[in-house]
Amino acid sequence: MVIRNVIRPKGGTVQLGYGSGGRKGRMAAVLSLSLGIALGATACSGGVGGDAGGDSIKVGAVFALSGVYGAIGGEMLDGVRFAVDEVNAAGGIGGKKVDLEVKDYRSDQSLLPGLANELLQDGVVAVVGPETSTSSVVLDPTMASAKVPMITAAGLNPKGAYSFSVQPLSGYFDLAAEFAKSRGAKALCDLGVSGASFESLQKVLEPAAAKAGLPMGTRIPFDAAASSLTPQVTQLKSDGCTAIFAGGTGPSVLVVSRAMVDLGMTGAILMSQPTNATAATLAQLGAAAPFTSFGLPKVMVADLLPANDPAVPVVRPFADAWKKAGKPPLTTNNAIGYSSVRVVAQAVKDGGPTAEAIYADLKSGKDFPTPMLNYNFGAARNGTLPDRGDGWFTFARWKPDAKAWELTFTGTEPASGR
Repeated sequence: MVIRNVIRPKGGTVQLGYGSGGRKGRMAAVLSLSLGIALGATACSGGVGGDAGGDSIKVGAVFALSGVYGAIGGEMLDGVRFAVDEVNAAGGIGGKKVDLEVKDYRSDQSLLPGLANELLQDGVVAVVGPETSTSSVVLDPTMASAKVPMITAAGLNPKGAYSFSVQPLSGYFDLAAEFAKSRGAKALCDLGVSGASFESLQKVLEPAAAKAGLPMGTRIPFDAAASSLTPQVTQLKSDGCTAIFAGGTGPSVLVVSRAMVDLGMTGAILMSQPTNATAATLAQLGAAAPFTSFGLPKVMVADLLPANDPAVPVVRPFADAWKKAGKPPLTTNNAIGYSSVRVVAQAVKDGGPTAEAIYADLKSGKDFPTPMLNYNFGAARNGTLPDRGDGWFTFARWKPDAKAWELTFTGTEPASGR
């Protein structure tokens, strides 16, 4: 992989170094093939945006590597690098290596348009990142104007015509409602960051709860920068909430969980989305770990899956390769970053090495299988929201002493634990 130091007048040099039969059957076969051999030859056609007329294919990456989003962005970038190395080690795409150029926006969203324009001027044919919905929304107009695809981790439905989300948005909300009901909860309560993020959370939680036959309970928006949420959690306790979904970021989940411990709510269950299960968050859960579960893509708990689980043939190769490389425990953010590159690589292979060809392939309505889930960005398959597929999620809690996951809910019955 080619990694560049990026010089910015305002920010200095960013040092980029390494850290540590049926539909499912077809999906497994396609993914196995794509991981096991070099990606095939591609057609070279002109198009809008950059092209791969030289010896490499330029792909940009925009992530926060410091600040409030730094933990998430750093983990996603690790997954991106791993995938790029994998593609290049297999011979590249059509014999061309992927040239990855990384920009760090330092959790300062005002820097995003300028950094993206630098990538566009360098001729990238696609951009992966950023790691949050709000940051992605900032870049939507820039990427749409340039007609260069952006493979983002936005949890919200991307507004930009050239924005495609690989955030595993759908499946775990259904499981969250089923999990709550299995624990005898009378309603599903939630807290989330105020604004568009909170409104989006309601749009996915409400139908999930209705599907499970569970009413929605108390719903409270909060400021993402809040250092204490004791009043809000006190309200949840007063209203009898025993199953709570906490949106926001990993740090905000920690604030909620600590308030629950202080208020003696350790008999309740706290749930959150997979991207919040960062290494930093897990290390700080403390007394909240036993009652906090994250909706995880099954690739994160591949070792815990029974051999007959249909996800195993798809998720195990990546999970095993990650472990063999001596990486830290796999996180959802690692898997999102990895999946972003696999999507771009397949679009280049099948469509061509130009921004225009990549965009057309992404919009073609075909499946893009990855170890996390099966993506389809065609209008007939839920627009740019990811298609969950069946059985790709589970709920699990982190065991700090063992530094390992324990399944808590598989979708049919409690697996173990709370």
